[in-house]
Order: sequence, then structure tokens, then C-alpha cells
Amino acid sequence: MRAVASNLQAKPSPGDDLNDTGRILAADPDVIGHQEIGGIARALFLKGRYLLKGLTLWATAIPTPIAWPTAWEVVAKGKEPLSGRVKNESHIGPKVLRAKRAPWVLLREPGGVMHFVMNAHLAPDPAKNHVVHAQQVDALAAKLAAVAAENPAVKRTLLGDLNTNDRSRLKPITDLGLQLGRRTADHGNHQLTYIASDLPGDRSLIGGMRSDHKAVLANLQEEPMPVPKGFMPGAIIKNIPPGSNDPAITPVGGVLHVAVSESDSLYPYFDGPSGGIESHFYVRYDGTIEQYRSIYFEADANYKGNSFMRGGKRCGLLSIENEGWGAGKWTAEQIASMKNIILWANAEADVPIQPITTWDGDGWGYHTMFGAPGPWTDKAGKTCPGPDRIVQFKEIIRPWLRLGGKDPQPPPPPAQSRVEMARDLFAQGLDLLEATPEKRKRVHAAIPEIQDWLDNTLPQK
Repeated sequence: MRAVASNLQAKPSPGDDLNDTGRILAADPDVIGHQEIGGIARALFLKGRYLLKGLTLWATAIPTPIAWPTAWEVVAKGKEPLSGRVKNESHIGPKVLRAKRAPWVLLREPGGVMHFVMNAHLAPDPAKNHVVHAQQVDALAAKLAAVAAENPAVKRTLLGDLNTNDRSRLKPITDLGLQLGRRTADHGNHQLTYIASDLPGDRSLIGGMRSDHKAVLANLQEEPMPVPKGFMPGAIIKNIPPGSNDPAITPVGGVLHVAVSESDSLYPYFDGPSGGIESHFYVRYDGTIEQYRSIYFEADANYKGNSFMRGGKRCGLLSIENEGWGAGKWTAEQIASMKNIILWANAEADVPIQPITTWDGDGWGYHTMFGAPGPWTDKAGKTCPGPDRIVQFKEIIRPWLRLGGKDPQPPPPPAQSRVEMARDLFAQGLDLLEATPEKRKRVHAAIPEIQDWLDNTLPQK
């Protein structure tokens, strides 16, 4: 990942602005953090210019915005309070330092790597504003630590004008494992811009900038994100850690559902508002797969099928929710993705590829397969996944399961009789005769006689 941090100065000339933003974009960054972008007109200029380069710019009102590729998924974003409004004890900057917030965004690259990017502009002259500067550093460190505790696989990057050349003041951040690297030049103990990150990599200054604030470029080296145990490679992982009522299981089959929703993700609902209900997987109309729970832990969408004891071992059924309403069909992409989940579960955990025959057996079925209410739902009258999808299960998925995950092959065409093969050869012969020159009158005269013999004398079979 390539990252840029730059204090753009509040009031540059239009020419300087075009030059400096052009230099930054020429570095081909993935993420950008700016400090001091001035008023709304400049914010709109930056948004428009960055959008043309495929970048989304957000949080221009603070004004410490972050830009990232529009192709990356935004998992979450927010603004972290750092300090309240306080008197400036230094001659640098305004007499009163306004309340500070640091925007942050949690991003997922198309390849699955997740990044937490935060941008900050701290109080100037920390030798004099040491209390508020220390408070701001501690607040940044607390947020960065909380992100790592929630998801250790997330890569953290802090962009910012941290306004100190004394790196010991930044120890709460570096103690978390973030590396600082090279910074911009010291302008009277302020305007010192850093890029701190979990990811290793070199830093350099972007040349040709007309602003005396300069800009830092970091080439951060990413390692492929390891897929945690029980999660499907290629799925979008949005882990909801198992609670005290979600025991470890041996997966022995699964249940197919419809979500009664057209949301791109069920994560915001499952991660809190659902009250402890979640599925292992969610499949969008276009076949995109999200996974919320390892298949080796119970999820709670299958009622009694979530987990059950068998021979002293706790077994359980996996749950696959699908985008859609009660009426309607699974898309071809959804069916293909469900098949891929079933094949992967078999390769990963030896989950049988077969139709299930009892509610606590081995194999795959649909939600109301054993009644409503029944062992897989306590709701009377439930029809999940819907009448048309139940037909699809019986006509498409069940035959595929019975063949161990192979599509039924069409029967071969019946063998031709000798007479049928002869008729085909005669037809080819007639085509050749018709292609002879017109002057071969006797040949052309024979064609109708041969055709009449084929039509009226030679048996069809």
C-alpha cells in the first residue's frame, strides 16, 4: 500500500494548489491524509480532483480528510475525539485550540486485506502545550489498540501532522508496534508530518512541492492476510466472535435460507441488533459470499440444528443465508456460490455432500424441510426459503448432492441405425451433386430421382 500524509496549508495560491495536489497524485497513492485544507471551495476542488483519479475523499469538514480508492469496501468509519477546546499556551497558531477529532476509516481491499486508516493534526509546540498534546497522543493510541484487540489481522496506519520532533512523546503509539520512519522537516517544532504503520516499508519526501509543509510518501509492504481456521478462502470475512452460548462444533451438514432482505451485508444486524442470532454465511444476488463465523463454532439460525449431541460429540449444522425476499428464486450466481461453500466445507471439515434425511443427520437441506414449527425453526407458518426456492432445491441442488457434488449429465443421444447413417451419407452426396457445374445436365437430372427415392422408398430407420 502506498500512503501519503500532507499538510497542504490553509491558503495556497491556485497555482500552488494544482502543483502540489498534482505531485501527490503522481505518486500514485492508495490512501492520502491531509491536514489544513481550508474552506469549502477547496474541499470541493479536492473531492472532484481526487474522484477523477478513482479516490473517495471524506471528512473535509474537520478538516483532516482521508482519501482511499473507490473500489475498496468501506467496512466502518468514524471520528475519534482527541481533546476539547483549550487555550493555546504557545505563540504558534491561534490563541484558542479548537476541539480535535481524528477521522478514521476501516477499509477492505478487493484481495481481502483490511486497513484501519486514521488521520490527525495534533496541538502545536508540545513543549508548551504538553498536556493537551499528550492527551491527544493517548487518545490516538487507545483507538489504535482497540482496533488491534477487536481484529488482530487489521493493518493500522496513522497519517498526520503530529507537531513534534521528539519521538519519545509518540511512545504510546510506537509501543503498539507502529513504525514511524522519516518525517517532514522541522518548522519551529511544528508541521512535522509522519506516517506510522504496522506494515514495514520505506518513507520519502515528495519532491517539487511548493508548500513549505511538504509531504511524506510511504511504500508499505503488505503480506497476504492469512485466512483464519474455519473461514472460506475468497469469502469476505466479517468475523462475529462466538459468545458463551456458541460452543465449538463438528460441522456435519447445513441449512439453506433466504434472508428476507436485499442488504449487501447482514453484518450490521447480526453484530448486535439481532440479539445473538447470526448465520455462518451470507450470499448476495451476484454470488458474493460473506462469512461471519468459523464453521467450527455454532451460529444461531437453525434452532435445534445449531448444535446437538451425538455419541458424546457436539455436532452442528452450518447456515447459509441468501439475499432475497420470501417470494422469488435463488439466482444462478447464488446457487453456484452455495455449491462452492458445500464443496469447500467438505474439503475443509469432511462435511458430507448429500441430502440430509433427519433433522440431526449428516447432509444439507432447507430451513422448513422438517416443518414450521419444527426442529429447525420454532416459527409457525414459516416458509423459508420460499416455495420457488424449495422447488429449486428439489430440482437442482438435491440431485447435485446425490451425485456427491457433481452436476447430472444429460443422457447420450440414441445410437443411429445403419439406415439412418446411410440416409446421412446420401444427404451429403446430394449436396455434392448439387454443387457440380450446371453443364453436367445428366447429374442434375438425377438429383430429383435420388431425393424421391430417399423420401418415399428408403425406410426412415
